[in-house]
Amino acid sequence: MIRAVNFISDTAKREAEQQAIGALMNAFTDEMLHKLIDGLIMSNYGGWDNGTPESIESLKSKLADSINNQDWVDVANIAMFLWNLKQK
Repeated sequence: MIRAVNFISDTAKREAEQQAIGALMNAFTDEMLHKLIDGLIMSNYGGWDNGTPESIESLKSKLADSINNQDWVDVANIAMFLWNLKQK
């Protein structure tokens, strides 16, 4: 079978893959940011950065709920908060 990608060098394929991943990352992080800003404005949410055991457990619970609901943007946002707390 002849496919168009058979005529593209491996280097060009890698570069196209990197560009596609970059575009995907930009689109996903834009969605993350919009959802965070909307959530912060609508719920006056705070405390994501205080790192108390209670707030960490609350984030873990919200993470599990988001996974169960297959809300991948919330999963990413909550994972980011937990990652940030681990950096301290």
